[in-house]
Amino acid sequence: MIGVKVNIGTDLSAGVLLHNVLLPPAIPVPVPSVSLELPVNQDWLPGELNNQHKRTTTVRHSGRSIVLEGHDCGALIMDVTPLFPANAYYLLMWPFSSRKILFSASTVQADTAPIGCAAAWLPMMTCGDPLSGPTALALTSMRNTVEVGMTGADVAIGLAYAAASVALDLIFNKISGAGIVQQVRQAASRSALRAASGAAARRAAWAAGGRAVREPARRVVVRTVRRELPGRVVGFDSPASAARRGIAIGIDSAASHARAGEAHAPNAGDWTATHTVGVPFANASGSVTASDNADRRGTAGQGSLGNRQVAITPAGDLVRTRNSVTVATPVDDTIPAPVRVRPPRGGHHR
Repeated sequence: MIGVKVNIGTDLSAGVLLHNVLLPPAIPVPVPSVSLELPVNQDWLPGELNNQHKRTTTVRHSGRSIVLEGHDCGALIMDVTPLFPANAYYLLMWPFSSRKILFSASTVQADTAPIGCAAAWLPMMTCGDPLSGPTALALTSMRNTVEVGMTGADVAIGLAYAAASVALDLIFNKISGAGIVQQVRQAASRSALRAASGAAARRAAWAAGGRAVREPARRVVVRTVRRELPGRVVGFDSPASAARRGIAIGIDSAASHARAGEAHAPNAGDWTATHTVGVPFANASGSVTASDNADRRGTAGQGSLGNRQVAITPAGDLVRTRNSVTVATPVDDTIPAPVRVRPPRGGHHR
C-alpha cells in the first residue's frame, strides 16, 4: 500500500504545460507556448456550477468534503501564457479548461465511490495544446491528517491512462501537424510581403492610426474562434478528430472498467462509452453500457444546466442529482459502502 493524504475542497492545485497562442498580426494562427496553470481550489466554483466535481456529501475531513475518483476542478481555470500575456486564445482556453483527478484508492470508498488521490508527487491530468498531460500537482493536501492507501494496481491504472491519453494526442497531432506548419509558413510569407511593400504602405498605415492592423487582427481572432468553437462544443469537427474522439472514449471506458474491477464495485465488469456535447454550464451526454445486469445495460442520457442534472438511466428511471458520482452507469447504493480511512500515526479523522 502507498499512503496518500486526501484532498478536500479547500486544497489548492496548479501546474504547467503548453497552450496555444493567438496574437495577430505577429502570431496569426494558434501556436503552442509554455502555459502556467494558475492555482485553484478543488471546490473551484465554475467547476461546481458546471457539474464537474465529484466530492463526498456524507463524509468530511476538517469540515470539508473529500475529493472522489473522477473529480475535475472544471471550467474557467486561468491558464496564462507568460511569454505572450495578451493572448486572444484565452477565449477558447478558459471556458473549456480541465484539471482532473488521475488516481484513486480502490479499497477506500465514500458515497459509493473510491477516494480520489493527488499529491505533490502524484499528478492530476490537465488540459493543454497540442496535448494534455499529467502535469498539475496538489499543493496543500500534505497538511491534511487523513491518509488512504493506494494499491499498486491503482497506480498502474492511473499511469496507463495518462500514457494512453498523451500518446493519442501525440499521434493525432503528428497526423495533422503538417497543416499547422503550413499555415505558419503561409502567414510568415504574407507578413514578409507586407513588410516589403515599401514606405508608401507604412505611411498609409501610420496615417490611418493603425486601423489597417487592428481590423485584420480582429478578423483573425473571430475566424479562429468560429473555426474551433464547434469542435469543442461537439467534441470533433473533422473525420480525423472524430476518430481521435472515438479512441479517447475507448480509453476512458477501459480505465473505468479497470478501476471498477479493482474496487470490486457493483458495476465491475461493465463497459460504458460516454460522449458529452455542449458549452460550459449547459451540456448533455449520452452513454451505452454493456453489462450482465439488465438494470445497467443499455443506453442512458443526462443533461446538466448550472449544476442541476436530469438523467435517464438504462432502466428508464429519472434521476435528479447534483455532483453525481455515477449517472450513466448507476451503482447499487442500497447498501452503504464502507468508508475505510487510515489516519497516519498521531493523526486523526474529523
